[in-house]
Amino acid sequence: MKIKTVTFHGAHNYGAVLQAYALQKTLLSLGYENEIIDHRVDKVSMFSKIKMEFKRENIARIYKNLLTLLRYKDKKTMFNKFEKFINEDLVLTKPYDSFEELKTYPPKADVYLAGSDQIWNISNRIRDVFFLKFGESHIKRMSYAASMGIYDLDMEKKMLFGELIKNFDRVSVREAEASEFIKSNYCIESEVHVDPVFLLTKEEWEEIAIEYDTDRKYILCYPLLYSKLLNDSLMKLKQITGYDVIVITTNSREKVYGDIYIRNAGPRDFLGLIKNAEFVLTTSFHGTAFSILFQKRFFSFSVLNSTRITNILGLLGLNNRLIINPDDISIEVVNYTAVNKKLALERQRSLDYLKRIQEK
Repeated sequence: MKIKTVTFHGAHNYGAVLQAYALQKTLLSLGYENEIIDHRVDKVSMFSKIKMEFKRENIARIYKNLLTLLRYKDKKTMFNKFEKFINEDLVLTKPYDSFEELKTYPPKADVYLAGSDQIWNISNRIRDVFFLKFGESHIKRMSYAASMGIYDLDMEKKMLFGELIKNFDRVSVREAEASEFIKSNYCIESEVHVDPVFLLTKEEWEEIAIEYDTDRKYILCYPLLYSKLLNDSLMKLKQITGYDVIVITTNSREKVYGDIYIRNAGPRDFLGLIKNAEFVLTTSFHGTAFSILFQKRFFSFSVLNSTRITNILGLLGLNNRLIINPDDISIEVVNYTAVNKKLALERQRSLDYLKRIQEK
């Protein structure tokens, strides 16, 4: 059976490319033929990414722009690592430069599959590609662990969203809130499944991780969004342990405290840095996810009241890893026995859903 997938596979974002990799690897292991449709939304070149830093003129901005130029080499290295992973570790269709081209020459398939990540976050812009608005009507359309991100939609977007998902044969979402939203507003049943990164085991992720070269123990910080609470907690943990603090960042000037700033990590480096850390502090959903997969002592921080992190922590019985006060920081080892049992059950439920793709 041929499955063509749409997702955020081309974004230079660790979670985006790794969830795309995990879903594809799982589909292939289940015996399906799978390609990711290579239509990259908001694709930009390396030159464009640097040029975007120079749009505004003020003293603070000029200072930041100078830092950007000085760190051009790091940005270029990271850019190349992402492109290498996308082009060599993902199985892609031919490139589609526009959605119009995709609609005119859609790839042949038995199933179109949308997922995962925030492909259904329509707070700013609705992208028809993620609602599978292309191809012949007889082709089955499904989603896997699609995330909406936001549920406070105006009436126009709410009605449009309903029109877009009603053509799906099966709907799978990542958060329980999304399932409840879809049922209460459109009377459409959906299933809730784990993010694709959880479909692979710790050992499978270790196979592609690049080891970080150090003999020193370290605390890893991945602050996708800045949080003073995270910064204060980080300082406290360093004071307790004495370990170096390594910060994964793409910012030219990072507010978060660190002894070492890594600005050129690719997807494989990202995995290796989490795998070998003594502790992980993060505001990121996927930073949290990989901390769990690698069975780390970790602390998560929910910025902007995001439910994505709280959902997965609650599902796996890890609510105490969500920090609301620096005093919550503890160096106690996390008991992963119960967590792994719950994760195994959720992984199997999700695999069972994917196995049912071939059912009529």
